[in-house]
Amino acid sequence: MLNSTDSDQPPTVAFAVSKSVGNSVMRHRTARRLRHVMQTRINRLPLGTTVVVRAQEGAHTDSSAQLAADLDDAFAVINRRIEQQ
Repeated sequence: MLNSTDSDQPPTVAFAVSKSVGNSVMRHRTARRLRHVMQTRINRLPLGTTVVVRAQEGAHTDSSAQLAADLDDAFAVINRRIEQQ
């Protein structure tokens, strides 16, 4: 999900990690890993942007490198959509 406004506010990122990812420990570990990977990428988002990152089933087994690659792919899609507006 992407919501972009013309604002001076920093980008906001939320994470949705459902029970389909695994038990509580797996979900929290996945969310922590996603937050860590996102820290170095949040500056790629325009000011005022809100992004919701939804972890897919099986995300808990992906390496941090794979999670980072998936986020990079998602950012490429986001940037293309922004450019088309």
